[in-house]
Amino acid sequence: MSILTQLSHWATTLPYWEQAALDKIVAGVNFTDEDYDELLQYLLEDAGLTKPKGQRPTLGFPKDADASAQPAAPVRLIKISNLQNVNALVPGQTLSFGPAMTAVYGGNGSGKSGYARVLGCAGFTRGDREVLPDVTRPIDETVALSAHIEIKDQTGNRVIHYQIGRECPELGSCYVFDSTSVRVHLTASNALSFSPAGLSYLTRLAEVTDKVRACLKARVDKCSEPHNFDALFHGDSKISEMIASLGPDTDLEALRQIAALTPEEKRRIDELDIEIARLRARDVSRQVADLKQRVEDLNLLAGRLCEIQDRLSEEIAEEIRQAVKAYLNRQTAAQRVSVDQFRSEHFTQTGSEVWYRFIEAAKALADAEQTPDAPYPQADSLCLLCQQPLSPQARDLLLRLWALLEGEAQEQLAKAQSVLEEKRNALQELDLDFFDDQSVSYRHLQEHDPAVLEKVKGFIAACYVRRGQILAALADHSTEIALSPLPESGVKDVELIAQSLRAQLDDLQEKDIAAEIVKLEQERRDLQHRALLGKHLPEIEEYVKKRIWARQAEKVGGSTRHITRKHNQLFSQLVTDRYIELFEQMLKDLGRPLKVRVATRGRKGEVYKQIVVETDPSAPADMATPDKVLSEGEKRAVALADFLTEVALDTFSSAVILDDPVTSLDLEWRGLIASILAKEAKRRQVIVFTHDLPFLYFLKQRCEQELVDIVTHWIKRGDQDDRPGYVFLNNSPALERDYRKPTRAREIYAKAKDAPAAEQEALLRDGFGALRTCYEAFIIFELLNEVVLRFDERISPGRLKDVVCDRSIVEKVVVGHERLSRYIEGHLHSDTLGAQKPTPRTLLDEIEAFEALKKELRGLRKAN
Repeated sequence: MSILTQLSHWATTLPYWEQAALDKIVAGVNFTDEDYDELLQYLLEDAGLTKPKGQRPTLGFPKDADASAQPAAPVRLIKISNLQNVNALVPGQTLSFGPAMTAVYGGNGSGKSGYARVLGCAGFTRGDREVLPDVTRPIDETVALSAHIEIKDQTGNRVIHYQIGRECPELGSCYVFDSTSVRVHLTASNALSFSPAGLSYLTRLAEVTDKVRACLKARVDKCSEPHNFDALFHGDSKISEMIASLGPDTDLEALRQIAALTPEEKRRIDELDIEIARLRARDVSRQVADLKQRVEDLNLLAGRLCEIQDRLSEEIAEEIRQAVKAYLNRQTAAQRVSVDQFRSEHFTQTGSEVWYRFIEAAKALADAEQTPDAPYPQADSLCLLCQQPLSPQARDLLLRLWALLEGEAQEQLAKAQSVLEEKRNALQELDLDFFDDQSVSYRHLQEHDPAVLEKVKGFIAACYVRRGQILAALADHSTEIALSPLPESGVKDVELIAQSLRAQLDDLQEKDIAAEIVKLEQERRDLQHRALLGKHLPEIEEYVKKRIWARQAEKVGGSTRHITRKHNQLFSQLVTDRYIELFEQMLKDLGRPLKVRVATRGRKGEVYKQIVVETDPSAPADMATPDKVLSEGEKRAVALADFLTEVALDTFSSAVILDDPVTSLDLEWRGLIASILAKEAKRRQVIVFTHDLPFLYFLKQRCEQELVDIVTHWIKRGDQDDRPGYVFLNNSPALERDYRKPTRAREIYAKAKDAPAAEQEALLRDGFGALRTCYEAFIIFELLNEVVLRFDERISPGRLKDVVCDRSIVEKVVVGHERLSRYIEGHLHSDTLGAQKPTPRTLLDEIEAFEALKKELRGLRKAN
C-alpha cells in the first residue's frame, strides 16, 4: 500500500477541517489568508462556535497525487563565478565542477571557504551560512553579496543569479559540510533533512493546522482583550465592581435586572442633586480651613508683636547704654595706660587716631619685611622710613610700640567693640516688615476690627522710630539715648480675636455635614451607575458573550500530536530504521570502534535525530555527551558519518560539498574518507575543498581505483596583491602522474597562439607553470623511477635497478626548472627580466626541450 493510500485511509479519522487542509496540500494549493480563514470556519462550525456558511465541498485526493509527491529531478553544479563583495575574494574568477569528483586545493586563507560558504548558503547545511563582505575595505551597502551559479537540470544549462542570504530552491538538494557543521551534527537535535515522497504532506499538514490554530488564537486573544468600560463608571459602587470583574462568568440576567430603574428611582436622582447642592453650599470644610488659617495667622501676629516689644524695650535700651559706656571707659583706659609713655613735646598727635594708624601701618610693613629667624627690628636693622641704622633707643621704641598694639587694654577695647557690633546687628536684623495688606491677619483686622488694625500699625511705626534712635546712639557711641515712648502693641486685642475665632471653629467641626454629603453622593452614584449600565448594556452584553465564546474556543483545535504520531509510524517504516542501519554501517566503514548511536524522536510532523554515546547506565547524562567523550578526530569522523548517512538516505540529493572534511584525522582515516567519497562520486556529484595535501593525493588515488573522473583546481593568494581567491583550473600539487607528459602545456600553447594579448599573458603563465610541474613529475617518475612516491606507505626498492644517475641529466633538470620559474607568478623577477615578455614560441621551445630531456633519459636507461 502506497504512502498516499495510507494517508487517504487515515484522513477519514480526522475532523473535517483537517481533512480539508490535507486535501488542499495534496492538490498543491498555495495557501493564502482566505484558505486559512476557510479552514478556521470549518473548525468553528464543528465546535458549534459559529453558524454554517453553506454547503461544504466534497473532498477527494487528486489522481496524480502519487506523481506530485515525487521530488524534483536532481541538478548538477557546472560552475560558480562573478562573486561580488564576498569576503576579500578577488573578483572575476570562475570555479568549475566536474560531473563526479571535484577537488579544490588551497592553503589556509587562500579563499576556499569563501566559495564553500556561498554554496552552503544556497544549498542545505547545518553549518555556517553567514557570508560577510570584504571588511578590510569600506562597506558599500549598494553592492549586494551575490554570485552566478550555473547548473544543469532537466531543462538544460542555466545560470542562477544568486543573491546571498536568500533561499535558492534549485540547490535545495545540495548538501554542504564544513567545520561548523561538526558541532551541530555532533551535539544538536536536528530534524532529518528530507522525507520520502508523500510524508512531506504530514509535515505540511502540521504547519497548516498550526497556522489555523494561530488564527484561532488571534481571534481568542481579540475577544479576550481588556475592556474600557471602567472609564464610564467613575467612583466606587456595586456596579463599578461588577464592571471591573466582567468576564465569561458574569451573570448577564443579573446585569439586566440591575440596569432597570423604576420611575421613582429616576426622580430620586434629581432630588439627591438638590439636597447635595444645598449641603455643599454651606461648604463647612472650606469654612473650617479658613478659620484655622486666620487663628494661626493671628497667633503668629501676637507672637511677633511681643517679640519686637521685648527687643525694643527700655531694658534693652539700658543694656546698650551700659555697653557704650563700657566701650568708652576701655577706650580711655587703653589710651591712658599705653600712650603716655610715648608723649613728647615735639609731637602733638600722640595717642590720636592718626597716630594709631601710623604705628599699625609700620607694624604691618615690619611683619612683611621680617623673616621667621630674624624678626624686625634687629640690632643691625635700618629704619623703615629713612633707611638709616637704628640706634638702641630707636629699636627699644619700636619694640614698645609693637607691645602697645598687642597689649591687654587694647584687647579689652576690642571685646567692648564686639559687644556693640552684636547689639547693632541684632537691631538691624529685627524684622518690622511682616505686617502688610498681603497677610491674612492684616486683611482680617481690616475687615472685622479696623481699630485694632490701626493700633498695631501705630505700634510698629513707633518701633521703627525707636530702633532708629538706638542705632544712632550706637553709631555715635553716645550714652544719652532719647527714646520716644512706645504705644500699646495691641497684643491682647489680637489674642482675644483669635480666641473668638477658635470658638467658632470648634462649633463648626462638631457638625458632620461632610459625612452626610458623602452618604447622599453614594446613593446618587449607585443610581447613576445603574442608569449608565442600562444605557451601555448592549455593548457590555456583547463583550461578555465574546469572552464566553473565547473560553469555549480555547478548548477546540487540538494539537499536532496525532499528525506526528502518524508521521513517525510511516517514517519509522521507511526512513528511521534504514537511517540507523546506514549510520552504523558508516561507522564500521571507518574501521574503528566508535561507541555512539543515533536516537530519534518525533515533533510536529518531523523526526529529530541526535548522536549519543553508548555509556554505562550509571554515567550522568550531562557527562557523557559526544563533545566531551570523543577525541577531536573522532568528533569529526562521527559528524562526517552522520552527514554522509543523511546524504546516502536521500536518494534525490544532487551534490555533496565538503569544506576541509578531514581536519584532525590521521592518515589512515583520511584514506578511508577518500575511499568513501570516491564511491559516493559514482552516485552523485562530490566537491571537496581542502588544504590537506595527503588527503588530496588519497582522493586522486582512490578515484583512479574506483574509475571515477576527478577534476582538480588550485586556489591561491595573489603574489602581487596578496588577495585570496585566485583560481587555477585543472591544476594542483597532487597531479604528478598527469604531468609525466607535457600534454597540459601543449594544450595551453595551442590556446595562447591565437589569444588576445591580455589573455595570452595569463595563458602563458599557466603553461610555464604546467611545464614546471612536469619537471617535478619527471624527478619522481623518470629520474627516480617511482622508488619513493609522495604519501605512499611503501618504498619500492626493486625499482632502484632501473634508476639512471647521470650528472648531465640532473644538471638539465635543475636548469630547466629554474628557467621556467622565471615565467610564473610565484617568483620575484628583476626589472631586466620582467621587461622580456615570453611568447608562445618561448613556451613551445621549453616544451620541446623537456621532451628531448625525457627521450635522452630513456635512451640512457635502455643503454644501461
